[in-house]
Amino acid sequence: MKFWKKVLASVTAGVLCVGGVGLSGVESVLESMGTVLSASAYVPYSYDGITYEGLYYNVTDTGEIEIAGCYEYVRKVNIPIEIDGKSVTSIGEYAFYNCTSLTEITIPDSVTSIGQYAFWGCTSLTEITIPDSVTRIENHTFDDCTSLKSITFLGSKTGIEEGAFSNCDPDMKFTTEDTYGQEGEVVSVATNVTQLTVKHKEGKIPAGAYKDGKRLKEVTLEEGITLIEDDAFANCDNLEKIVIPKSVTGIHYTAFTYDTKLTMYGYKDTYAERYAEMFGFPFVALDDSDTPPVTTTTTTSTTETTPTTAAPITGGLVCGDINLDGRVDITDAVLLNKFCSGAITLDDTAKKNADCNGDGEPGSGDAVVLLQFLVHIVDTLPYSA
Repeated sequence: MKFWKKVLASVTAGVLCVGGVGLSGVESVLESMGTVLSASAYVPYSYDGITYEGLYYNVTDTGEIEIAGCYEYVRKVNIPIEIDGKSVTSIGEYAFYNCTSLTEITIPDSVTSIGQYAFWGCTSLTEITIPDSVTRIENHTFDDCTSLKSITFLGSKTGIEEGAFSNCDPDMKFTTEDTYGQEGEVVSVATNVTQLTVKHKEGKIPAGAYKDGKRLKEVTLEEGITLIEDDAFANCDNLEKIVIPKSVTGIHYTAFTYDTKLTMYGYKDTYAERYAEMFGFPFVALDDSDTPPVTTTTTTSTTETTPTTAAPITGGLVCGDINLDGRVDITDAVLLNKFCSGAITLDDTAKKNADCNGDGEPGSGDAVVLLQFLVHIVDTLPYSA
C-alpha cells in the first residue's frame, strides 16, 4: 500500500508541476521511480481487481496466485514466487497480451502452467527462459513475438503444442534439455525454429525426437549426450549442420536421413567422425585448424582405410559384401542400412552376404555388426555376441 501511495503522490506532483503535460510527462515521473505504468492495453476478463507492482493477479479457488495481466508500458517484469504469502503457480491466458514494451520477464520455478496467448503480441520481448516446473507450452502462447530470438527450456519433457510459436522469428534459437513429449509435440518445436541447442539429462536423443523438422537448419548437441537413437533427426530435409560432442559414442544408423545437405561437425578420432565416414556425410573437424571448410568422404577414400578382404569367404560368398564387388567397405554398410529401412531390395546372393550375425536372416542386427566390423570393434564376420 505504501508503494502505491508513493506512486499516486508522484503522479499528482508530476501533474501539478507539468500542468497540461500529457501521458508521456506522467510516464517520465513514474520512470524516475524505476517503473513505467499506465492503463493496461488489455484488462483480463478474469481480473479480480488486485494489483502487485505492475501486475494484475487473481487468487484461485485453491488459494494460489494466477498472473492475469500487466500494465501496458511495463518494460521488465520479475514475477515473484509469492504474493501475500500465496504461491504464484500460473500465468493466465492473455496475461501479457499486446504488452509491446515488455523486453524482459523472469518466471520463477513456482509457476507450473502458462496459458494460451499468454505472450501474444509481445513484440519487444527478445528472450525468455522457461523453468523446469512448466510442463506444457500451450497453443499460440508466443504468437507474434516478432523480436523473440532465444528461448531456453530448463525442464525435462516440456510438451509444446503445435503453433505455440506462430509468426515468430524463423531464426529463433532454442536451447532445450529434452523438449519432446507425446508423439507429435516436439514437431512443433522443430517446425518453428531453424536453430536448436540440445542438452539432455538422460544422455541421449530419443528415437524420433526431432523427426520431420522441415525448417530446422542447425543443431548443436551439448557435451554429455552419448547416444542418438533411430530417426532422431529423420526427414529434417533442410538440416545443414549438426555439432556432435566428444561424449557421443553411439549413433543409430537411421538417426539421420541420407542424401541430404547435412554436414557433421565434431572432433577427430571420435565416433562422430567414424559415423560420418561410414555413411558419406561431409565432416568438419572442430579441433583441426587446417581442416578445410568441408571434407567430403568418397567411396574411393574410404576403401583405402576400411578393411576390404578381412571377412571370411565361405562357399564362394563374402560375408558383408552387399554390392558383390568382392570386398567389404562403407558402401556395403550404406546398402544394408537402406535395405533394412525398406528403401531397396537385395537379390539372394546379397541377402546371404548380408547375414553378418549368422542368424540366417538379414536385418538391423546385421547392419550393427557390419558397422562394428568396419570400425574394428569386431574382427571377423559373421559375428554373434
